[in-house]
Amino acid sequence: MSESPAEVIRRAAALIRERAGGCEPRYWHWEAIGEKRYPQRVSSDGNVALIAETFIDPAHRPFEAEHIASWSPPVALAVAEWLDAEAVHYGDLAAGPYGAEGAAFVAGDFGGDLDPALKLDSAYLGEVT
Repeated sequence: MSESPAEVIRRAAALIRERAGGCEPRYWHWEAIGEKRYPQRVSSDGNVALIAETFIDPAHRPFEAEHIASWSPPVALAVAEWLDAEAVHYGDLAAGPYGAEGAAFVAGDFGGDLDPALKLDSAYLGEVT
């Protein structure tokens, strides 16, 4: 039996929460270091520990460093909270008059695209088809 949309969403939210919960609950930022403004260092506020380091030529925008810094533990936990709320929504749909078929239908097609919560979950869980 395959997982319901609510179960997939809850599984991804739990994994995000587990991973982010093991980190210090601080926001991350990046800075260019060195004479040539690279590598770029990602670290957390008030912490000298290195989170990540990227080596993008200063002639290019350091998207990798910006992306890593933007997915700090508080951001990840906020996303997990949103996903939990979405899981409740799907659970309510499955409990409604159309049951699991209604939840699967609503989860399956929003203008030809997968529902945003399920799309995020599939990508985060590495289950993109």
